[in-house]
Amino acid sequence: MTEHRNKLLAIIAAAAAGLLIFDKLIYSNLSQSWHEQSARITELRDQLARGNSLLERKEILQEKWAGIQENVLPDDSSKAEDSSLLAVSRWVRDSGVTVTSLTPRWRGHDEGFSTLDCRATLSGNLDQLSRFLNELETDPLAVRLESAVLASRNESGSVLTLDILFSVLRLSEIEDSEKRRG
Repeated sequence: MTEHRNKLLAIIAAAAAGLLIFDKLIYSNLSQSWHEQSARITELRDQLARGNSLLERKEILQEKWAGIQENVLPDDSSKAEDSSLLAVSRWVRDSGVTVTSLTPRWRGHDEGFSTLDCRATLSGNLDQLSRFLNELETDPLAVRLESAVLASRNESGSVLTLDILFSVLRLSEIEDSEKRRG
């Protein structure tokens, strides 16, 4: 009976060791691989959905991009700055705000385009500042509002100051002299 029990214990121990080895070497690796593949499949499905969405909107996006390309700043730096300042003058005139300061600065980007970043401080009432922002956002010029901070200049809040940063797009790279200056 002891001999039979020893054989049974040896078989159970071997089976347990076999299960442990199976778990550590085969099942764990397969399980981890399955989870990684499942995550990868989910990621690929998301990419496919985004790709299909882009394909569905292809024509609209191409029209928007063509419109942006038509309304970027010219290659010549002085003409580009003039175009930007004329647009700002138009926005100021149409909205009735007062410009306290306006500082343009060229910035190059690694992707092969540049922007004229303009920091401006404006004052006026809420209606005037709202109209200015609307003029900026709806202008055909390829302009983007980067940041805006609104502050009250009096206790009643009737006179406000708006500090903004906006960028105007130029698709060609900036010249070396502008890189050094900026």
